Parts: sequence; structure tokens; C-alpha cells
Amino acid sequence: MPKRKGARGTTVTLKMAKKRMRITPDGRVSLNLSHMGMTTFPKCIFKLSDVDELDLSRNRITKLPEDFGSLSSLSSLDLHSNNLTAVPESIGNLVELVDLNLSNNKLTSAGLPSTLFSLSKLKSLNLGLNSLDVLPPTMAALTDLQELRLFDNRFVELPEIVKSLNNLTVLNTERNPLFGAQLNTERNPPPGAQRDEDSEVLNTERDPLSGAQLDEDSEVLNTERDPLSGAQLDEDSEVLNTERNPLSGAQRDEDSESQSEAGEKFALILESRMCKTCLQRIQSLLEVWISRVTSLTLRRRWDGEL
Repeated sequence: MPKRKGARGTTVTLKMAKKRMRITPDGRVSLNLSHMGMTTFPKCIFKLSDVDELDLSRNRITKLPEDFGSLSSLSSLDLHSNNLTAVPESIGNLVELVDLNLSNNKLTSAGLPSTLFSLSKLKSLNLGLNSLDVLPPTMAALTDLQELRLFDNRFVELPEIVKSLNNLTVLNTERNPLFGAQLNTERNPPPGAQRDEDSEVLNTERDPLSGAQLDEDSEVLNTERDPLSGAQLDEDSEVLNTERNPLSGAQRDEDSESQSEAGEKFALILESRMCKTCLQRIQSLLEVWISRVTSLTLRRRWDGEL
């Protein structure tokens, strides 16, 4: 557990840091201090000189120390989702750095030192979700860079320096105020480059499906919106016609005959039931009439004898 946590954030001790160290399958030393509630950089890390991968993401760190570059063994550094406004010049000393994530901070273009773009081994750089509007010309030194993420910034035009990054395969400039021809560059990265996974998802949601995907999904769309076609129409049309339209041909004749026979039988049954009911009613009336006549006759006779 953290030593203490309050308005100044969590204080991470050397003992705590050592407990969170792990050895990756490829033999690298990884230190994960993500989501610890820190507001200041844990200087105890400087005593761990053998760390290869450092994760300080999802904290509230506002500033990196000037001697940050002394962690020269780092090959992967994750600082995303903090409150950084600038990066120290000494970051240029991290000559082994391959993967750098500075996304979701408060960085401006003025807060990025030129030394950052002298990291010649860097292959992945994430600067998304900041307040950047330009990139320095020194970025051309990143000759091995393969992935560059600039999404959710303030670029009104695609930085010209990006076009000189010949090894770039992933470029994400989503949700920038790009306009005119630069907007087309956003959708069509430089030669050899491919869109990031996030941009592909967004484009799939906004634009019509294309290529093989369109062919696969169009059947579903057409099935939902248009009449059934081909074999599917043949299979389902019988059900539809049976429900909505009269039967045709021999089947219609057979059913009409059966309906006529059923009607005749029903009429006979109804007639017989009606006759039986009428006879019962007449018989009941006769019995009442006879009873009354008999009673009247007997009364008259009785009166005559009296």
C-alpha cells in the first residue's frame, strides 16, 4: 500500500517500487507505477538503474525532474494521462528509448524540447490528446519512427516534417482542425503509411463500407431494406404468398372444393339443429295449450255439475 496519500498525492518509497518490479517474458525489467495517485515524480526510481520499461501513467504528475535523462537504460516509457506541461531537455539522454507515450497531458509545442526528436531509436511516439499545433524540424532525425499519433491536438495543417518520415507506417491525426487539402492527408497518410486502428474504426462508422467488407455486409443491408432476391426469394416467397395472397392453380381448386363441401355439411348440420329446436319448441307449446284446454274443460264441467 502507498505510504501516505493526501492533498500532495501518494509517496512511493523504494521498497514499494521494488515490489512492483517484474521480469517480462523477453527478460526485460518492468516497473509499473500506474494509477498510484502520485503528483510528483518518485525520485526513488533513480536508485533502480536496471529498469527497462517504466509505466507512470494515470497519475497526476505535473513535472519531471531535470535529471530525468539519467534513466538511460529505459527502452519503453509510458507517461500518458498525467498533468505534464513540458518535458525536460535531458530526455534526449534516453538513447535506448524505443516506445514513448506522452498522450493525454497538457503539453504545448513549446513544452517539447528539440532533444526529444534526437532519439534515433524511437519507433513509436504518441503525442495525442495534448495542445500541440506545430512540430519542430528536428523531428526529421527520427528515421526509425514507424508509429506517430497526433490525434486530438490543434494542428490546422499537417506538419511538413511528417512527410519526410519514410519508415512511418501508422499515422493518426484524427480530431484536429485540419482543413482543405490537409484534411485529405489525414485520411490518406503519406506513401507507405497506414491509418491507425482508431482511425479505421472511426472511418468505418462514418463512411460506407468498401471492398470485400462492402460485399459481405451489403447482403445483410439489402436483405433488411429491399425485397428478397434469388434463391432466398424463392424459399421465402411461398410463405409470403401463402400469407398475403390467394393460393393459385390446382391447390386453389382443391381448397375451393373442400371449402364448398365444408359449407354444405355445415348447412345441413345447421338445418338439422334448427329443425330439432323448432320441433322441441312446437311440442312444448302444444303441451302447454293442451294443458290449458284440459284445465278449462274440466273447470266448465265442474261448474255445470255444481
